[in-house]
Amino acid sequence: MKKTLSMLLPISLLVLASCSGGNVSSLPSSSSEESSSVSEDTSSSTSSSTSSSEEVKEVELFGDPDFKTGFDLKSTSTSDAHVVKHLDYNGAAEECDPAIWNMAQWWTPFDFQYAPYTYENGYHTYQNESRTLKVNTDTGEIVMQLNSWLEYQERFGGSRTDTSQTWSHFLIEQTFEQSMTLAELNSLTLHFDFCVEEATLFDEEHYNPAFHAAQFIMYFTIRNYDFDNFFWFGVPLYDNRGNDSNPSYNIDQGFEGATNSLIYRMGQRDYIPSGTKIGQKYTIDIDLIPFLQEALITGSTVTSNPPLAGWDWNKCYINYMNAGWELPGSFNIVSSMSNLSLIAERA
Repeated sequence: MKKTLSMLLPISLLVLASCSGGNVSSLPSSSSEESSSVSEDTSSSTSSSTSSSEEVKEVELFGDPDFKTGFDLKSTSTSDAHVVKHLDYNGAAEECDPAIWNMAQWWTPFDFQYAPYTYENGYHTYQNESRTLKVNTDTGEIVMQLNSWLEYQERFGGSRTDTSQTWSHFLIEQTFEQSMTLAELNSLTLHFDFCVEEATLFDEEHYNPAFHAAQFIMYFTIRNYDFDNFFWFGVPLYDNRGNDSNPSYNIDQGFEGATNSLIYRMGQRDYIPSGTKIGQKYTIDIDLIPFLQEALITGSTVTSNPPLAGWDWNKCYINYMNAGWELPGSFNIVSSMSNLSLIAERA
């Protein structure tokens, strides 16, 4: 199927421009047809298998997919990103140094490091004025709730009114222990379950879809051994304005914390063709390799000054991810994710 590639509308450029989880690090690597599917109301997990030979053929890139080790919580500003607290479930988290998971809370006026902790019905819970984190380390489920309306009331006295104003984020992130060179892989299979349980719009009177939105998305960073830059590769999961079926791109620039990198997003029609519905559970199971190849072609050819000019597929590697919410609009959102897996199958 031929794909249509489009530049993002201003709101998408705005929302996606802050996809960074903060300081994105680089790790050296240890040394067709699309394959994708989505099913509803199912809960299945993907397990890794290994070859009997010396070399492991399948590698799980996600560390601690059940969140047993907790989170290093970052500060509220991307201009001074640093860890302010380890969310260790009141001492119940498994020890791990350095931390596997980080958590970003960009631009909140209610610092999540002071959120009280409780444990009930299998869930480790942190909750403050505007957001809630619930983690079940037995099932690997993470529930995230964010009320950006309360945050904008505190910061601006109402909804954002200018595109230069920063917006609310609630993200989880990690740098992979193994950075896989993409050319050595037969497949790179992303698998997880998710559900957007609520996405309630506040301040409808001032709502402008040109720069107010609620977006739930997963990002990866792709680097190249011959270059210092990287590009963002996005897997959109929800947008309150509807399903964006076509692949799209923009440059991350023009505001505080911008990385000046290419942002490429998959078209949702390849894995959720009907669009994400509130309250519906989805299972994503998709080989990212053909889409990553398309992203590299796009970044090497678009505009008169391609951001990925000279990049060689054989020297590209994947090393980082983040997932969660960006809310430049005034919303209350609730989502859940579980059964996280990213299986790299070597050729």
